[in-house]
Amino acid sequence: MLEKLFYFLIYCLNRIPERFARILCTIGGYCLYYGLPSRRRIVLHNLYIVFPQKTEKWRRKVGLIHCCRWVETAWAFLVTTCWSEDKIKQRIKPSAAFKNWIQDVQKNKRSAVVLVPHLNLMEAMTWAPCFFQKFPNTGVVYRPFRTKWFEDWIRKTRERFGLQLISRKRGVAPL
Repeated sequence: MLEKLFYFLIYCLNRIPERFARILCTIGGYCLYYGLPSRRRIVLHNLYIVFPQKTEKWRRKVGLIHCCRWVETAWAFLVTTCWSEDKIKQRIKPSAAFKNWIQDVQKNKRSAVVLVPHLNLMEAMTWAPCFFQKFPNTGVVYRPFRTKWFEDWIRKTRERFGLQLISRKRGVAPL
């Protein structure tokens, strides 16, 4: 039942116009900020540690924006799993530096390790093969999930363009 509800949620989210989705993400961010005081305290405390010279008003504003962006990221994670390769190419443009680096890796046949902070839509890393005729054999370390249907869904959506997911519990041996 939960699985069907999850797929229905993704189906519905994909059909909401972008303008309305932005409004809903803002509302969700406000609900997260004001509805979960423990989360708000953590966000504000972290901002205080990093920006002690800023005012409390500034930290509250940034904390609220953070919560709104968190909801947007969660929404984008769900919606983009249904995007086709054409839609990805239409909406995402890799930088020239990234393209040059990938071409250099291919030309020199050397290995590389890329660290991507999990502060953004990490799933975008799995789209990289869409932008190249030939893409190096690539693995992405991820945290596996306990629920089998969700784990299968994550693997299917993230491996669909050729990247291999590597469980951080098993290590990098599969590559």
